Amino acid sequence: MVRRRLQGCSRDPRRGDQPPDRRLYDRPMEAILFDWDGTLVDSLGAFHAANATVMRAFGLPFDVVRYRRSYVPDWREMYRRLGIPGDRLEEANALWETAFAADGDSVLAFAGAETALDRLRDAGATLGIVTAGHREVVEPRFAQALGATFLGLAAIAFLLGAAPIAWLLVAAVAALQTLLAATGICVGCRLYFLRWWVPSILARLFGRADRWVGVTVAPISYAKR
Repeated sequence: MVRRRLQGCSRDPRRGDQPPDRRLYDRPMEAILFDWDGTLVDSLGAFHAANATVMRAFGLPFDVVRYRRSYVPDWREMYRRLGIPGDRLEEANALWETAFAADGDSVLAFAGAETALDRLRDAGATLGIVTAGHREVVEPRFAQALGATFLGLAAIAFLLGAAPIAWLLVAAVAALQTLLAATGICVGCRLYFLRWWVPSILARLFGRADRWVGVTVAPISYAKR
């Protein structure tokens, strides 16, 4: 259907036999973007279980009826409605993330999703995942993960007897942390693009056509729960 639309061959049933406006399809498709939860993977059960874990920890009743009655897209507001004090929302969020991660095996791709993505990839499409996380939230986490990766590589280098390389990695992390503390400049945050650029380069080196891009939707300030 996508190909037919791009070629201007499809017809809108609401317009009868009138040909489509070709001006809508005169540009090549640059990327195909997907939501994750509820689109590519079925994560509803894991979301509900993680929420139930949080409510039990806070001694609050929780069931499907209360969840539906209290649900709003902003998880912070939803947790307030469910009875969690405002000054403990971050604590609740940390617990939710831990519980959700522990139940990750229950999050499975919908039937046919992988096949569809493979077909799009083989056709040369640029594929992307849309995230609701703000860059000011996501980028520092990426920087932390990058720093932890460097330190992990340093530990491996020490074990392998490559002390100069290990100290170089440690010094790099220390220097970047010092720069952040002194100037507020987060170099790791500015390397956020590596989250898709490096996998793409590796994919091309090994002959794969994967070209995944990450897109942050700035107007959305909440995460799904």
